Amino acid sequence: MKKILILFFAILIGYFASSQNMSIESFRCIENDINARVAKIEDINGELCALIILNTIEQGFEFSSCNIEKTEQKTGEIWIFVSPGVKFITIKHREFGTIRNYPFPQSIKSGTTYEMKLSTARIKQVIEERITEQYLIIESQTPDAKIYINDEYVGRNRVSKFLPISQEHSYRIESALYHTKSGKVKLNESEKTTLNIDLEPAFGYLKINTTPENDAEIEINGELQEDKTPLTSKKLKSGTYTVQAFKSMFESQPISVKVEDGKTTEININLVSNSSIVEITCQDKDAEIYIDGTRRGEGEFKGQLKEGMHRLEVKKANHLTFSKSFTITKSQNFTEHIAKLEAIYGKLNLNSTPDDANIYIDGEHIGKTPMIITQILIGNHNIKLQKQGYKNFESEITIEENKIADYNFVLKEIGSETENNVEIKDEDLIFKIVEEKPIFPGGQAEMMKYISKNLIYPQIAKEIGIQGRVIVSFVIEKDGSLTNIKVAKDIGGNCGEEAVRIIKSMPKWTPGKNKGKVVRTQISIPIIFSLR
Repeated sequence: MKKILILFFAILIGYFASSQNMSIESFRCIENDINARVAKIEDINGELCALIILNTIEQGFEFSSCNIEKTEQKTGEIWIFVSPGVKFITIKHREFGTIRNYPFPQSIKSGTTYEMKLSTARIKQVIEERITEQYLIIESQTPDAKIYINDEYVGRNRVSKFLPISQEHSYRIESALYHTKSGKVKLNESEKTTLNIDLEPAFGYLKINTTPENDAEIEINGELQEDKTPLTSKKLKSGTYTVQAFKSMFESQPISVKVEDGKTTEININLVSNSSIVEITCQDKDAEIYIDGTRRGEGEFKGQLKEGMHRLEVKKANHLTFSKSFTITKSQNFTEHIAKLEAIYGKLNLNSTPDDANIYIDGEHIGKTPMIITQILIGNHNIKLQKQGYKNFESEITIEENKIADYNFVLKEIGSETENNVEIKDEDLIFKIVEEKPIFPGGQAEMMKYISKNLIYPQIAKEIGIQGRVIVSFVIEKDGSLTNIKVAKDIGGNCGEEAVRIIKSMPKWTPGKNKGKVVRTQISIPIIFSLR
């Protein structure tokens, strides 16, 4: 124990003896100094070094520690980059001696800047003889503060400059959205002059609410904000602003509001309803209801519409469209009940060779050939003929408004190799049912991937929350190309148009086959629109 104490006192005696011409006056952490982080010096372990700024006008120092990564000589300063956690440092100078194993009074942290003030016998001598220059240090905690000394840009947030004491020096600190500060200073010859200057804010905030409902969009001086109400604005330069709220089924008037330095101004914008409840029903439960060109439902619609003129359309395949213009008055409900839509018919003259064949139209038995049907819905229909001793015949026919569709089919006798002959050519026949179905390149899975990758959700459908299945029918020609692309079932919001675009963009398919021959084939596929 005695040996340890003797050794300890020997070290202390050596420390003070060797450093009698040089001493550490102070050591502190400079919390707002970013130089350590900006320099980005890393130690051997890849950790960001700490920066020790040694204040001295002397040169010729040597530093030793196992954790020193780099030193830089600057005007009036020496920058020492050390590993985080270092405990001691040794400072040597051939004239002033040695400070051996100086223990840091606080923990050295990564990316942090520290200031160590060093005094020497020469500094004291210079002071005694007469100091002509001294340090001016300017510090500011204002974000991104730009510092100018004598109209020269020096740096940001913390700077030091060695200047003559014989004259006055000007300074200026600037930062965006803060009031600039400037002044003059005369340096003290006996010690450094330090100015701590924080700028006053030249900005404020707006806190905006809307009633009776929030979730409204806000424009400030015509600029749409990222968030909806309730919201607090980003920093706004002090001054007067025009604020307006926007929400579907509501209206508001623009208001003028003043933003003051360093303050948050709270405002509430009153929203006034400009809509009424609308209820529309139709006896045809599968009829599609459109308002202002947008699909709103099947068979019925109940919701709110803005005041003003609107266009109502009720649609059903092969039926006359019901259309009507109506006016919505604020706070006055609107109700409309629509009877069944009027069907649109054409005529069909159907014959077969031989005659007396049973006729099935869309799976329903109608009668026997020859037959004239005076009322048949326009559009495409599946025709099937059956007669004992003859092969069943199936095809698709098209009925047009105010026209007579005239067909004569020749049935093939069982056991005969004679092909059916009809008045229309074989290449014009369109099959719904074939022995070998058409195939998208790569198969069903690849088709789904193609649709998912290329589908663009219509903006109007997004805004009003439309989702569901659009059914598209089309014909795959013998060369694999796609024709007769039609929307069999739409959900509105431009989804039908987008589905048609997707189909038109598809590559050629492998065509369908019937009885070993390539044929024109009609198919229908769903295209799903989902907001999930």
